[in-house]
Amino acid sequence: MTKSHSDNIDVLLNSSLPSLKKLEGERELILQYSREIINICSKTIESSHTGDKEKAINYLNQAKIILKKAKDISNNVEGSYLTGNILLQSEQEYVEAVLTYSYVFDKDINSFLQDLNITSAAIITGILDFSGEIRRLLLNALMEEDYDRALECLNTMRYIYGKMVAIDIRTSLIQGFKKKLDQLRIQIERSIEQLHLSFETNKLTDLIQKNYK
Repeated sequence: MTKSHSDNIDVLLNSSLPSLKKLEGERELILQYSREIINICSKTIESSHTGDKEKAINYLNQAKIILKKAKDISNNVEGSYLTGNILLQSEQEYVEAVLTYSYVFDKDINSFLQDLNITSAAIITGILDFSGEIRRLLLNALMEEDYDRALECLNTMRYIYGKMVAIDIRTSLIQGFKKKLDQLRIQIERSIEQLHLSFETNKLTDLIQKNYK
């Protein structure tokens, strides 16, 4: 190999390595942010389930700030398609947390999603994961014998399923879509069985109590 050829290679390497080194550093920071977002979103969901509105909204605001930082970094580095993929799970968790908070406390979601440009795939999988939180609310309602609330939860799950089945796109583009949709279908079937069983058991208990007073 002539000196000119080796010089050409050195020039190309020297011009490429700094940007790759920067990408490596940005990737590590985004990974850190992603872990923080997932952790905070879990706290948001738990606070929503326990009815602690103040904690839930504080956690949600924290998650939004960190997600915005991570998205800004990802959008402004070379190879953003690589760093963007890292954020899919945290975006998905954030969507799930926002929907859970909104459902429990009957709040609008727009302010929490504004300026984030969350990817479409993360929105769809986030909605599907949210159905699992609806399932938890349904079970809690059954324990409290609140059948109206349980039926509302069931109808919400059915609505989500109907919307997802009707999606007119190649769903193979969305990682995990089919598995999550199958899980939702199973959740709906089990919820119908449990709602019916709980209702019938409650009616039988009332009948026994009336006849043996």
